[in-house]
This record gives sequence, C-alpha cells and structure tokens, in this order.
Amino acid sequence: MSINQDEINDFYESICRNGFDKNDFELQDSDMSKPIPNAGNPIQLVLKVEIKVNRISNGKQKIYHTGFNTTWNYDFEKDLTSGVFGNP
Repeated sequence: MSINQDEINDFYESICRNGFDKNDFELQDSDMSKPIPNAGNPIQLVLKVEIKVNRISNGKQKIYHTGFNTTWNYDFEKDLTSGVFGNP
C-alpha cells in the first residue's frame, strides 16, 4: 500500500463509527506519482495516490486522491454519512 497505516486505521475507524461493517469494504491504492523536471532541481517527484473504495455488498465505489495536503479520509467519512455507499 502506498498510503500509511494511520490513514488505513482512520478508514476502518470511520466505517465502524458510522455503523458499517469494516469487512464489507475494500481499499485499493495505485501510486500515480510522477517525476517532473524542474529548473532548480533536476527531478522533483509529485506524490499522488489514487484510492479506490468498494463496498462489497452493493458494489458502490468511489475514487479518492491523496497527496500533499489532501483530506481523503474526511471526504470518505462525509460520503459514508451522506449515503454514497448506502446505509449501514
């Protein structure tokens, strides 16, 4: 996984806190980081990870992006509470 363990723990805590079963969700990530040329620094790496969340029981999915100063965990929990993944 390209995301850190704290983010993974927050993901599962959000699921449980909102009455869902953590075993009903899958988390997949893809590293989308790209090196870019920079005049002052020969290579600079732009960190970006695409996170796909899938609810197994109903097939609902959503993709989140992480990187510098992103809030994908907050956005995921907001989606949980607003019904994007259905009801618990």
